[in-house]
Amino acid sequence: MDETRKRARTGNEEVASVPATKAPQSPQSTDATAAAAAAATKIAEQQAELEALKESHSVVVDELGMPKSIHCRSH
Repeated sequence: MDETRKRARTGNEEVASVPATKAPQSPQSTDATAAAAAAATKIAEQQAELEALKESHSVVVDELGMPKSIHCRSH
C-alpha cells in the first residue's frame, strides 16, 4: 500500500494529498546485476573449458586404444 493511501486511512488530511516518492534504485541491486552477469560469463567459460577437456580426453583415450565402453561409462 503506498504512503498516500496509508496517510488517507489515518485521517491526516494535510498529508493525504502528498504523493509517496519512490526510492531510487539501490546500488546493491546494480551490484547484484553486475555480479550475476560476471557469474554467467564465468560459467560459460568453464563450460567451454570442460568441453575442450572432454574432447582432449577422448582423443588421448582413442590414441591408447581403450574401448569406448570402458572410458565412457558416465556418458
